[in-house]
Amino acid sequence: MIEDLPAVPGTDARHQQKETPDIMTTNASQTSAPPVEPPEEAVKAVLDAAAAAETFDSPVSDDAIPLWPHAAPGSEDWTHREQAFKDPVTGGLRIRNVVVPTITPYLPEPAAATGAAVIVAPGGGFFMLSMDNEGSDVAEWLRRRGVAAFLLKYRLKDSGPAQSDFATSFVSIFAAARTGESPAGSVADVTRGVPALALDDLRRAIALLRERAGEWRIDPGRVGVIGFSAGAYLSAGAAVSAQTRERPDFVACVYGGYSHVPVPEQAPPLFTTVAADDSLCFADTMRLIEAWQAAGRPVEAHVYPSGGHGFGLSSTGHAVDTWPERFQDWLSGLGVIVAGRLDAMEQRIGSCGCRS
Repeated sequence: MIEDLPAVPGTDARHQQKETPDIMTTNASQTSAPPVEPPEEAVKAVLDAAAAAETFDSPVSDDAIPLWPHAAPGSEDWTHREQAFKDPVTGGLRIRNVVVPTITPYLPEPAAATGAAVIVAPGGGFFMLSMDNEGSDVAEWLRRRGVAAFLLKYRLKDSGPAQSDFATSFVSIFAAARTGESPAGSVADVTRGVPALALDDLRRAIALLRERAGEWRIDPGRVGVIGFSAGAYLSAGAAVSAQTRERPDFVACVYGGYSHVPVPEQAPPLFTTVAADDSLCFADTMRLIEAWQAAGRPVEAHVYPSGGHGFGLSSTGHAVDTWPERFQDWLSGLGVIVAGRLDAMEQRIGSCGCRS
């Protein structure tokens, strides 16, 4: 459970200019702070720990649903083997070399269901997926609040057969921070390469939820996405999709998410949060906020002084631990988790021809 901590004055950016009565926006220029460069010894520690981790076959859930009927388009010739390992520091489950993208449903009890659905996109620099504190833990958090959650496992870059190969690949993520290049312009550019294929996976997942809305008893007009780090860049990419069926109705980007694609006038409401000492994604998160504001779209932003990168649903002992409460407030303000909207859901399912 997330520890309740008192708010720190001046750290919560939920103020200033309103776009709608329910969603607050912030002026990013008033909350920006210089990110901290990752020390070389910290990068070496990541490398050593990742290389020493023992690997095992990735766990397969009976509930996992493949996103594509055959081999995923664009990666038909991939032959690398999916592997899992435990983070040597946190013990968290990590998965790499994903070839077959899936979604795994976390459905609420019928009596508690609100009709809303959220796809959870974990992070990991497109070399791995943090499957618990940015994945299953988040899905369970949503499920307990009556939201149908779907954990996305998207395609990743080939990080080699050995864990030492993965470690070398993974640490390359920090190169952008050391040279001043943003993730959006390098490792997290969702317009090309493997990140573009991963974005196809997320868009396919959004469309699939709407196609099968009747089966899962979800409102096709209340399908959202929450992404962390690399998953946040995917979430922002889906939010600017030109295809309505592949675009979420609301989007949350937790540390990261900026895209060079212009924000359209129909872009969904945005929630975002980041720590000012996040050396990887602070600057891109600020750009994301500014891009939504420039397009006149609603955004609620929370910037905390400390917490680093990758906190997810973990308890850090910092004020950033309260972000899930702010996220819940935002969802409530949107009407996403209001149980009384189940009648509207039934009408939407009937009008869209979704499968029941």
